[in-house]
Parts: sequence; C-alpha cells; structure tokens
Amino acid sequence: MTQRVIGTSWWVDISHQGKRYRIKSPDTSKKGAQIFEATIRRRLAEGLPIEDFVKRNKQRQSFEQFAWFWFRTHVEVHNKPSTIAKARGELRHKLIPFFGNKAIDSISTLDVERYKAARARKGLANKTINNELSIFGKCLRDAKKWHGLTSIPEISLLKTPPTRYHYLNEAETAELLQHLDGTWFEIVYVALATGMRRGELQGLRWDDIDLRNRTLTVRHNWCAVTQQLLSPKGNRTRTIPLTTGAVDLLAKRQEKEGFVFTTTGGAFDAHNVGCQLALASKKAGLPRVTLHVLRHSFASQLAMKGVPIAVIQQLLGHTDIKVTMRYAHLSQSILVDAVKTLERPIDQQRAA
Repeated sequence: MTQRVIGTSWWVDISHQGKRYRIKSPDTSKKGAQIFEATIRRRLAEGLPIEDFVKRNKQRQSFEQFAWFWFRTHVEVHNKPSTIAKARGELRHKLIPFFGNKAIDSISTLDVERYKAARARKGLANKTINNELSIFGKCLRDAKKWHGLTSIPEISLLKTPPTRYHYLNEAETAELLQHLDGTWFEIVYVALATGMRRGELQGLRWDDIDLRNRTLTVRHNWCAVTQQLLSPKGNRTRTIPLTTGAVDLLAKRQEKEGFVFTTTGGAFDAHNVGCQLALASKKAGLPRVTLHVLRHSFASQLAMKGVPIAVIQQLLGHTDIKVTMRYAHLSQSILVDAVKTLERPIDQQRAA
C-alpha cells in the first residue's frame, strides 16, 4: 500500500485479495493521505469490506446531505420527540445554512471558529452556541465512524459562567403557597414535596401512587410535542416517599385511574400553571417562580438539611451525580456542625 500524488491530489493504492483499488484521499496533504491509509489498514485488519468504503469516498457528500441522512438514521431512531424537534430546528435553521454546501470531509477547525464568531455577533449566549455545537459535533463524529473520515475538526466549546439557579427557602415556599388555591395549589404542593420534573407531573397517574405505603413511582413523562405519555428521562423509573402533607392532599381526591392533575380531562396545561405561578410569585413579592424552580427548591432544601448528595440524586432521578453536585455547597453548614463534634477541651487533649 502506497500513497502517491496524481495531479494535485493524494491517492492510496491498495492490493487486497487479488484486487487493486486506487482511492483518492479526502485530505490534500501527504500527512492526511498517510492517516487515510492507516484508516484503510485498520478496516482490513478488522475484516471489514472496503468496496462500500471506496464508493463513499468517490462520491463526497455535502454536510447538508449527510446531516439529513444522519437525522433520519440516528436522531429519529434513538431520541424522544422533544430532542428530535430540537435537533431538526438546529440543523434546518442554524447549522445547514452555514455549513450545508461544504463537503463533509472538508470542514475545518477554522470553519467552526467562524461559525462561533457569526453566532456571537448575533448576540447569542455562549451556552446557546455550545448547544448548537454539541449537535454539530455528534453529527461529525458519526460521519467519521460511518464514512471512515480521516479526521474531523476540533470543536472547542465557549466558556460559560457557572449556572445560577433560583430556589425557594422554607419561608418563601410557605409564602408562595399562600397565594395559590385549588388544582394550582395541589400541583405546586406535590412538586415541592417530590422534586418531579414538569413532564413527570403532567404524566402522573393514579396507579403510580401507593397511599398505603406512602410512595409515588415516576413511570411516565408527558411529551407536549406529541401529546402522549413516554418513559421518564433516562428511561429510568424511580420511587419517591411521600410526606404526610402530600398523602393527605392526594387521599382527599383519590380516584381509581386517569391523570392525577388534569385540565379538560387530559394532562394539565403547563402554560396555565406557569401563568398561575407567575401571578402567585408577584403577590408573594418573589422573583418569578417556574415549575423547574420548584424542583430546585426541593433539592436545595434537602441539601440544607444535610441529606446526602447521593440520596438527592436518587430522588431527582439524575443519572450523573455531577448534575446533583450543584446543590453540594448548600450543605456547608452541615459540614461545620460535623467537624464540631470532634471538639474537646484543650486540657482533656493534653491528658490524653
């Protein structure tokens, strides 16, 4: 196997099982051709066929062509409707308009930097740009894996400030609840008592609740895009113990089946709850509270009471404890109290 220059391009000559292949390197440098040759060697060593590999490299795809193929083949198959809708929008309105006409194997690190600069000039936050780059990066990594690209551009994410999140302390929680009633009060009360996500609250059904054993099992997530029940985030169910207050509230209105919290017979409308929370927040003199703020409040109040982070992780349904660690700093007072238990009079220490 050798590399050679023909015209202005580098080519790799291959003899394999009595057949000769001459494949144009997607990179126009000698080093790139050497990397390309190493990729082919690896495929041969693994016993993978190279005929399709040759065809793919004869017909260079544009980013737009590959992106939609990737979307249909991977994104639509492996993700939930909300994630699919998000990826479709990022491709159609942002990534393809910028990279669409470029060959998938010719996108450079400089092209990525130009994209970041163009998006920043439009006033977008670094976090927003990073979210777009995450989809772009996944697309290119799959292009490398599926089409044997020799390399893909380096995609470095922009620096973002530490995420700030709003939560209510116990006094603020009590004040907020004072300005809610009926179904709105019940939804907010259960959210504060369980830390459930919005879609999990919407998808909560009576057969998920065991009042005798004082537990609630998260089995569903309501998808607003398709208006249907799906599995929870991460496809993991979890069981949450219920407070006495939550048990009493649910027992008063218990039914045999159907959604626990409904509007017009179906899952409750999150927009309506958001409006009620905004109004109650204003009356209570608090910054605007959302359903996700209630989830943060659940976790934050547990941390401030000294509940171990691993336990909070399980209750929230986080797959990665790093996400739960955002609440760790709130338990610093507990650490101080723990160390105080080691204090002893100085004369007692000398005697020992």
